[in-house]
Amino acid sequence: MKDILLVTPPFIPVSKDSVAGIEQISYTLSKTLHEQGYNLSVIAREDSEVYGELIVGGYKNIFYDDDSEQDYFFAAMYHTSSVLRNFIKKNNVDVVIDRCSGVSLRVSEEESGPRVISCLDMGSKYYMDSAFFNAIKQQLSNRDDQFVAVSKHIAHEYMNQLGINEEKMNIIYNGIITENFPFCSQPEDYLLFLGRISKGKAPHLAIKAAKESRHKIIVAGGNIPGDSNSQYEDRQYFEENIKSLLDENVQWHGPANLEQKVELMKNAKAVLFTSQYNEALALVPLEAMACGTPVIAFNKPGPNETIIDGKTGYLVDDYSEMLLSIDNIGEIKRVNCRNHVVNNFDYKKMGEKYSDLIEHTLQTEEIILLH
Repeated sequence: MKDILLVTPPFIPVSKDSVAGIEQISYTLSKTLHEQGYNLSVIAREDSEVYGELIVGGYKNIFYDDDSEQDYFFAAMYHTSSVLRNFIKKNNVDVVIDRCSGVSLRVSEEESGPRVISCLDMGSKYYMDSAFFNAIKQQLSNRDDQFVAVSKHIAHEYMNQLGINEEKMNIIYNGIITENFPFCSQPEDYLLFLGRISKGKAPHLAIKAAKESRHKIIVAGGNIPGDSNSQYEDRQYFEENIKSLLDENVQWHGPANLEQKVELMKNAKAVLFTSQYNEALALVPLEAMACGTPVIAFNKPGPNETIIDGKTGYLVDDYSEMLLSIDNIGEIKRVNCRNHVVNNFDYKKMGEKYSDLIEHTLQTEEIILLH
């Protein structure tokens, strides 16, 4: 039985209800690796719910002032590094899967530790400091660590920005537990926005598009109005851009756990994904389409690798095209949305590809040891 260590960020709990993509995928990955028979340990925040053994790498009761947020970030990451370092010194680990911005890659290199599969879940600016990465690049060239990008454009970005060798780059799309997102053939007459309440996610555009197309819309995500700032809700943005738009046709839902999210998604006529970012690989469109709900999104990296324009939703270039797409949403067959996700983005397919990469990494290590 192979011993696998999964390392996740220390800030948000890993669970099926996590509001953050990395933590959601870490939960899903722990499930599929456990089901495949790996002896799995997971470094995560203390209140996480994971498959395998939970190793505490972060604490829920650590608070910080606004002006000390950066200090908190580095202190928390340093603690995770220490937990990882101690674990690989005292336990057998065949492969480390890192979903923590390259922390495991650095620690394992310093300790001459196990091979690392380093997952690239966000843009390269959020990864290991580029200067530090360049400084240890020569040492890394002597190891058989592997990199996994969650989309094609993320793979190209890391190869271009950090010079990662193409031979070590793999693309494995994030997968979702499709059985958790039941198909609905007869939706209700409302649109849905689900995501962070921030300028970059642009829920104000979704609300305005719903109003202009004479649809009701439910806005879910972020925190309940009145809560303090967080990375999931920008209070100033809410006050200046969202609050005045709320009326009888705009329902504010607030945060949604898995069960609530499923109910909102499966009964929606369409999901408006108005993000202004180049997403690594957004989960909301996948989850919505798994329920049979088409997605209208701006034609940007991320959504354009998951949505089939004209078949499972629409990829639009601007706001006016979004309005036209809302009018044409009835042309999308909901069963096509469901089949697309089941056939291409189910978590078991993701798990099989990770398993293949784990076995490849271990075989390469055995060849090196034999020589």
